[in-house]
Amino acid sequence: MYETQYSKGMKLNLQRLLSVLAVISTSFSIISCNSTKVCGIPAVDDGWIIYKAGNYRYGPCFINNADGSIDAWFAATGDFHGKDKTIRNIPGDHNCPYPVINGDAAQYFKIDKDFYSLQLWCPTWNSNVESMEVSIYNWMGDYDSTVKEEPVRIKIFENIKNDEWIRLEKNEEAENDHSILFPAGEYLWVARNATEHAGIWAYDGAAEPAGKLSPVSFIGGERRDNFQFDSRIAVEYTTAEYFWDQISYQHSEDGGKTWTPEVFTLLPTENTMDSYSCCDPGVARWGGYYYLGYTSSEDPRGMDNNVFVARSKNPDGPWEKWNGNGWGGDPKPVIQYHGIGDPDQFGAGEPCFVILDGTVYFYYSWNENGVKTRVSTVSAEDPDWPAHLEYKGVAIDKSEKAFKKDHSDVKYRPDQKKFYAINTAERMTENAYIEVWSSEDGLRFKLEGKLTGKEMKAGLHNCGWSGNEKGIQDPSKPQYIGYAFGLNEWGVWDTWFAPLKFPVQ
Repeated sequence: MYETQYSKGMKLNLQRLLSVLAVISTSFSIISCNSTKVCGIPAVDDGWIIYKAGNYRYGPCFINNADGSIDAWFAATGDFHGKDKTIRNIPGDHNCPYPVINGDAAQYFKIDKDFYSLQLWCPTWNSNVESMEVSIYNWMGDYDSTVKEEPVRIKIFENIKNDEWIRLEKNEEAENDHSILFPAGEYLWVARNATEHAGIWAYDGAAEPAGKLSPVSFIGGERRDNFQFDSRIAVEYTTAEYFWDQISYQHSEDGGKTWTPEVFTLLPTENTMDSYSCCDPGVARWGGYYYLGYTSSEDPRGMDNNVFVARSKNPDGPWEKWNGNGWGGDPKPVIQYHGIGDPDQFGAGEPCFVILDGTVYFYYSWNENGVKTRVSTVSAEDPDWPAHLEYKGVAIDKSEKAFKKDHSDVKYRPDQKKFYAINTAERMTENAYIEVWSSEDGLRFKLEGKLTGKEMKAGLHNCGWSGNEKGIQDPSKPQYIGYAFGLNEWGVWDTWFAPLKFPVQ
């Protein structure tokens, strides 16, 4: 059969069409591959729990070292200031709040050394306007004989906050002169004339009293066995207040399968601007120092936060805190929110670092009427860089559904020539997931998508992912992500750790 001119033309056109379709198909394949490559969003692989909740370890920061090991820092539950300076009267945690209006509360104790103050832990059932009178007497052998004598001191405490430790010193002068002490001896303290919601925590149980004070508690003058009010004696000056967060450190040599024993490496400094907490760690290393950024506040509600920084030659400390002019001594903020923003908002905090081409990119949350991540920059050659940070604006605006999103952890990808940031969305819910943002210049980010792969844990929040000591993320080397999760009770969270899988062409 012979071909006509018409059929030859049809065949040629069909061949051209197939060639064009092949080119288009190839182009779509390249676009798809390049889209995946440019996006650079990794998937989450199978993971495991690295902290099983007794309380929490959240907001992890991971550094991948050149030898393949991992350094990790977490926000951990806090403790009391001055524990080495106080003697507490109960054997364990208190379990019984006692309203003093139900009858005078009192406790005998004996101490063989001079001491600075008596301290009582007071519930007020979330009222902050309660008052109570506290007296301390020299013990005269029995309760009735003792309370007939003149007390050593009487003080009326007003506007007692819920779960506040109130402190009774020897006299008014002693409140400022910490060298004035009660002499060693036997004493009785009595709390009376309380408003409706003023109370004292107690331990209602059969355990033996703790410490060396031989305490005996009384209610309405009647001795109560197997019952102790939660009091303590400060043998030296200390507020002995509770700080709710501190920074813990651990190290892994096997890709996060096992970790060294936990070290509480950075604690709040008593009676300073960070005395309530050190939390939300972000760590990088350059110029011979590890720099650890963290959140803290002078507000006992945990609001109105500022950003602080400390430095150390070692990942587990000891740390020198930035003092406003240099390193060491009482901490001062490197980013101050207090006095600038709304004090009823979270404020500033949750910092992280990227060091690129001699510049420090310092990212931190600014949560006032919306969740935002701000960025400031400074020369990495400047040893006093916190004093010279230059504000560059809002890098990431997460204000939409702000109550369900949290801080961003930023890393730089040399293979993509881009900065990438992650944060939790729908945080602390069953539908929680992790968003991914990208930026060409590290100053303005756009939303790229979300992490996929293995199922995210319900209730996840406060995530962090790995990079090297300068916040540089190399996909050819193992990278990891971690976050706290749990839905049952606030503060009772496990910590999840998982490898990341990066897309390959």
